[in-house]
Amino acid sequence: MKQMKKLIVCLLLSLTLIASGFSEGTKESANNYTLHVYAGVGMSKPVKKVINAFEKDSNYNVDLTLANFGQIVSQMNITKSGDVFICASHQDLEVITDSVSSIDDLALHKVSFAVQKGNPKGITSLQDLTRKDVTLVIGNSSTAAGKIADKILSDFDLSDKVNIIARQAAAATIYTALERGECDAMINWKNNAGENSQIIDSKLTDKYTRIICAASLKYSENIEAQSALIKFLKSEKAIRIWESEGYERL
Repeated sequence: MKQMKKLIVCLLLSLTLIASGFSEGTKESANNYTLHVYAGVGMSKPVKKVINAFEKDSNYNVDLTLANFGQIVSQMNITKSGDVFICASHQDLEVITDSVSSIDDLALHKVSFAVQKGNPKGITSLQDLTRKDVTLVIGNSSTAAGKIADKILSDFDLSDKVNIIARQAAAATIYTALERGECDAMINWKNNAGENSQIIDSKLTDKYTRIICAASLKYSENIEAQSALIKFLKSEKAIRIWESEGYERL
């Protein structure tokens, strides 16, 4: 009888350990899910820092795709995959509404009209861009920075009156052109206006401020992981990272 009881106890203990093992295995498997995140290449610095912080604070890995908006949309339409898209503005997301389940705001993305430090050409307004001796660099029309620049020039009736010598695929390279003296002015995101540039009339472009947002994609295969990332993106830690890179909190 005693041997029977011992056998039953051992059997129950074994079953408990097996169940515990399966439970731990399931948990580990769930946390091994790799999130696929898209983000605009112009936001590379803060996005990389935020994603690295998320990976350290969670048990999830992230496969990060950095590209311009057009490239991201093209890849998304072909693969029908991904968990989150960190986008430069709500307006951009209007073309992929069928792929988005929800949108969360993260930070302010301000625009600047800037010239070379010291303003050697004496540029004081957007109207000065029509001068023959003034050259301008803006973003590609497929990028958020380029769309904003086109909108500003259109609103001020300057689209066909300015000398645009180049359109860049990334916000950082727009500033590089100005820094190297390859152009006299740029219309770009404020956080990309480096120390060798000088912003002209910041109030002029305030109304073109965009809100950086995180779009939860319908393609996600792990809603729990997706939600964990969105929660972190809205956290104080993430907001401070954005601020450290020149963006502003909501």
